[in-house]
Amino acid sequence: MAYSKNTYTTIHINKAPHTQWYVQFPIEALNQAARDLKPNEFKLYLMLSENKDGYLAKVGPASFAEKMGATGSDSFKNALYGLVSKGYCVR
Repeated sequence: MAYSKNTYTTIHINKAPHTQWYVQFPIEALNQAARDLKPNEFKLYLMLSENKDGYLAKVGPASFAEKMGATGSDSFKNALYGLVSKGYCVR
């Protein structure tokens, strides 16, 4: 299965100020995302949330498939479109 090259994007996340949490956003936000998002959208949401605010991340179909086990040639594109259209991500 061939994937296009990854692209770089800057991650901007509003995280809670507490630094001891493993997941650094309110559990209500995680629960809402689990209800709102399709499976691959939720996987991408979790993948992007691992990064700190302002971090330049390597993101794309190849890293999404490798890290999150997403399958299908359009899974990254569709997941990103879903996050953008539902307001979880901006371009």
